[in-house]
Amino acid sequence: MSNNTNITTTNTDASALSVFTDSNSFELAQRAGKMLAASDLVPPQFKQIPNAVLALNIAQRMGADVFAVMQSLYIVHGRPAWSSQFLIAMVNASGRYSPMQFKMSGQGDSKACIAFAKHRETGDIVEGPEVSIAMAKAEGWYGKNGSKWQTLPDLMLRYRAAGFFARLYCPDLCLGIRTMEEENEIGNKASSREVPSFTPTKQTDMAVEMINGTETVVIEAEETSENAPEPDTRADALADVRGLV
Repeated sequence: MSNNTNITTTNTDASALSVFTDSNSFELAQRAGKMLAASDLVPPQFKQIPNAVLALNIAQRMGADVFAVMQSLYIVHGRPAWSSQFLIAMVNASGRYSPMQFKMSGQGDSKACIAFAKHRETGDIVEGPEVSIAMAKAEGWYGKNGSKWQTLPDLMLRYRAAGFFARLYCPDLCLGIRTMEEENEIGNKASSREVPSFTPTKQTDMAVEMINGTETVVIEAEETSENAPEPDTRADALADVRGLV
């Protein structure tokens, strides 16, 4: 009897991890997603049923309320991103640490922030990576158009430090997803790709077009005398014979 109870509990826990566990969970998620997508209270990005189903899946994996997830999850450059406040709330509500706090130090470019909290089981003070204005400038966050680093530096330092802390010590709570501010500043950096070097072969007699970002590079094929066909002596002789005839 106890064995049956354990099996049932295990199956229930596994089903709670994902809406894609079995057909019943998936069908129920689609029905719930359809209802959520029709609500006027959800953000526009979740007006599509597939997005609403994915939000349901994320909420179940995190053990969070689906409405809170929808209100705090943004789509930035085609990628999901959390609001910093939501990550702070998730860490505080997890029960693993005391409420997250922030330690500020320095002035000017040396102004820095460290997010820290007390581990409830061990009693140790856990600190996240230090974030500074100098780091923001070195990483290119500070000078971006529309960036809040210049107008709200203290707030941005706290948000960035909180995001680092959450992903470092509570990766299961944020699922490795960056904050909205991070995705705006980090996630949209296009990887620099060099145009591959191309040397037209001797047989190439047409231009080759390659795309490099938004520019089109046209490489002209080289014409060499080596590619010119050799004269056919037999054809010349035949032409002479026809002329005589």
